Amino acid sequence: MLNYGFKPAGQRAPNDAVGNDDGFLKYISRRVVAIFLEVLSFLRFFIRRRQHSENVHSHTATAPSSLANLQTIKEDRVNPCLERLDRLESMFNQLSKKPPELPEDKDRAIQDSFDRIKSIEFDLQKTKKVLHATVIKQMQMAETLEAVTEPDLRRRKFCT
Repeated sequence: MLNYGFKPAGQRAPNDAVGNDDGFLKYISRRVVAIFLEVLSFLRFFIRRRQHSENVHSHTATAPSSLANLQTIKEDRVNPCLERLDRLESMFNQLSKKPPELPEDKDRAIQDSFDRIKSIEFDLQKTKKVLHATVIKQMQMAETLEAVTEPDLRRRKFCT
């Protein structure tokens, strides 16, 4: 079964953000589509601007030869954009073929950080237990001290 780089719903790719099951491939595809749409909107803007300026500057009917020249000029302006779109499409295809995995060194750095966090967490648990034992010991000592000083106070009250 082909999965085209996507993980089943319950699994996450190692480089996914917390709670993000879409994955790296979907992120890249969204970015490429967004860039593609921006390029198209720029093309639309410049074509409309060009048409508007043509309408303002030329009120007379154009000859068929000038229409042909105008058509080649428009094609010359659109061709570089189409070439860029082809390059973007090929880059997208290359990126979609790559597996969505972290590089080994980054994965190792993340694992090391995770191990340090676990170690610190373990040390904090030990410290918490020691502090708890110390507090209990202090409370016992305070009770013992009160028990020792209380009979002394009773004797003094009796004597006076």
